[in-house]
Amino acid sequence: MLEFKNYIGTKKLKATPMNKEEYCQYRNWIVPENEVPTEDGYLVEYQDGGKPNDERHEGYISWSPKDVFEKSYIEIVEESFLDRVIKEEYELGVKITALSNFLNKDYVNKITGDLQFSYLNLQRSAMIAYRQILIIRIEDLKSKEESKEQK
Repeated sequence: MLEFKNYIGTKKLKATPMNKEEYCQYRNWIVPENEVPTEDGYLVEYQDGGKPNDERHEGYISWSPKDVFEKSYIEIVEESFLDRVIKEEYELGVKITALSNFLNKDYVNKITGDLQFSYLNLQRSAMIAYRQILIIRIEDLKSKEESKEQK
């Protein structure tokens, strides 16, 4: 039996929407019979690893199903300072919700032990305080933007 370990990865990459059939045509391949040609996805080109496997690209390319790709990657866009703070506040809110849901389960104290359970609650409190600071910063940045627009 295969033994799998858990990993978390970070990659810099380029991607463009492309369904399975379009990707196979791009690579001069035939869509395998057991796969859905119209499945939405992305052609992905890795920029920080992997030897090029297509002469039209500088990095290794592959295809990723849309749902897998969109759960794994966030688009880098030219965003304002305010946009970045809003995104940070949102992502922190998601993490607080996940931690809160975890801590509200009956069995958590049993599996973590009293000390770790206390640490997790302290961590949640710190995250909530941090989020409140971000909210205050967002309000300040928005008011500054509104002042600029009125001038």
